[in-house]
Amino acid sequence: MERYNIKLWLVETFVDTEKYSGTCYKAANWELLGQTKGRGRNDRRHSKNKKSIKDIYVYVLDHELYPFIASNHKVEDYIPLDIETGLLATEWADQEFGGLELGDERLSNRLVTIADDKGLNPAAPYSKAANGDSGAIQGYYKFVNNDNEEISFEKIISGHTENTARRINSFTRVLAIQDTSDLNYKGLKKTSGLGKIGKNKGSSGTLGLSLHSTYVVTEKGVPLGILNAECSSPEIHKEREHKHYDIPIEEKETYKWIVHYKKISEVAERSPGTQIISVMDREADFFELLSFASENAEKAPVVIRIKHDRALKKGKSKLFEVIEKLPVSSTTEIIVPPQREKAATSKTSGRPYMPAREATLEISYGKVTIPAPDRGLLKEGSSIKLSVVYVRERNPPEGAEPIQWRLFTTLNISSNEEALECVAFYKQRWKIEDFHRVLKSGCNVEKHKQSTAKSLKKVIAVDMVIAWRIMLLTMLGRECPEMPADLIFTEDELLVMTLIAQKKM
Repeated sequence: MERYNIKLWLVETFVDTEKYSGTCYKAANWELLGQTKGRGRNDRRHSKNKKSIKDIYVYVLDHELYPFIASNHKVEDYIPLDIETGLLATEWADQEFGGLELGDERLSNRLVTIADDKGLNPAAPYSKAANGDSGAIQGYYKFVNNDNEEISFEKIISGHTENTARRINSFTRVLAIQDTSDLNYKGLKKTSGLGKIGKNKGSSGTLGLSLHSTYVVTEKGVPLGILNAECSSPEIHKEREHKHYDIPIEEKETYKWIVHYKKISEVAERSPGTQIISVMDREADFFELLSFASENAEKAPVVIRIKHDRALKKGKSKLFEVIEKLPVSSTTEIIVPPQREKAATSKTSGRPYMPAREATLEISYGKVTIPAPDRGLLKEGSSIKLSVVYVRERNPPEGAEPIQWRLFTTLNISSNEEALECVAFYKQRWKIEDFHRVLKSGCNVEKHKQSTAKSLKKVIAVDMVIAWRIMLLTMLGRECPEMPADLIFTEDELLVMTLIAQKKM
């Protein structure tokens, strides 16, 4: 309590049964809950790297609190938070970062100051954002280099993720979009803790970090915030001891998609008046996630772009073949943004620059049953029934890359309207690409220089929230032009903008 202002209600310990009997704990009224499995973190096959079996003891410190914690009580729903609340330049940093328990109130205040300064000049290094204030600069470096475990990437962004969940609860339907983006720090050769990104075959990779985010938007694409984020130092994959399909999903890199989907499901439980639709790209097309999502379809439906052309029945039809034969149910028009010129490589053909265009898309829909893999740990699994939606552009301009989306969804698609709605959900997936672009170009997140990856991650956490705010202010101007300007800007800022508009400056 004296150090962290947190009241403990229960403590836990382990007793190595090969060396001790735990008599002193029993005599002191500790409660034996059970035993560990004796598995090390590298024990994939329940046979290697065996550790000693340990007894698990707990001791209750607060008996008044214990029945409340231990009971199967209902978790309270999130208190709704209006999207425009706290957006004012003088308020937003305190709303998104204030009040975090970092072990010292001064550290919490420093974080708010850092976010406030960086928010005024997102692309600049902190020394410039702080207008050369030596005290602020010194405080910044003390904060990011602080070894206190409480000051972590996850903790810094936690206030914002909680607010995102509250903003979600103000809408009847939102889209939670997952994606991964690599952050390139090839110039930071002396920075410890960085991983390797962009690892192509025969390449040793580039120094960097991997950022996996769940970014939430409304149906119109207005960003509500980051619901979950994971910034890691990816390792170079060594030659596997076992086949990929014999490795538990928890030990694969793709498990992050399930972890984030579980978070979405948990938030959905506490937001009963809101439907949260999870939107994912082709990397999320793997059986374990599809299976888990089908079990939670009512609570947290998914829309996933298909990557794998699976066999639907042994020796018979393939998935893409079945999808291609689905009858066209309707058409829709979308605006395709300009396509950048792409240089040819030894493995891929290039493409010319293409201006923005209006594309006519044909829509098909149907239902399929995906069998469990016929080998590995999943071969005893159950089949999955999913809806599919197929989107294709029949007559693209010469040189243009035609649009073609094959989508899995746990939504029940049984009409043209539902199919078109599903397509509209997937179209919003590019909002997270825009978010990552703002993070990199608007906040210059890849230009930070720190001595450790841990310090880098702290700055990245702040930049992510700033990038969300930039995106939100941009989208509010487009989607909610009637919103009063004084909800966001101060009187001085409004005066300056008015004078500029009237060309009196």
